[in-house]
Amino acid sequence: MYKLVCIIGLLICFSSCHKIAYISLFNKTNDSLRIYCHYNINDRIDSVYIYPNDSCHLGFWGAFQSYEKLKNSNIYNMDSVQIFTSSKRVVYRDKESIYKLFVCNKDTAKIIETKTALH
Repeated sequence: MYKLVCIIGLLICFSSCHKIAYISLFNKTNDSLRIYCHYNINDRIDSVYIYPNDSCHLGFWGAFQSYEKLKNSNIYNMDSVQIFTSSKRVVYRDKESIYKLFVCNKDTAKIIETKTALH
């Protein structure tokens, strides 16, 4: 009985500490977009496909972190972000430009607009 109570307590604790932070990506062009976020951890890649004048969410999941830390730690671990349209390829390689793209909404190519959402 004691083990069952401990297991239920742990499940409640762990399930209530998980957080998801989203970055909403809005396509401002009349072309479809493909966005690839390359991470330096285990060669992981997040990819997003956005239809013309549509939006999509890039989500980050974590436990025992605030929403800001969760979002910033995932953005900090990105090595590069590649944005493809039918006629352009834009690559952000340094951490400062990736941070400005996702957090400050400063896209130098004027292709996407970003907003942060917390859930």
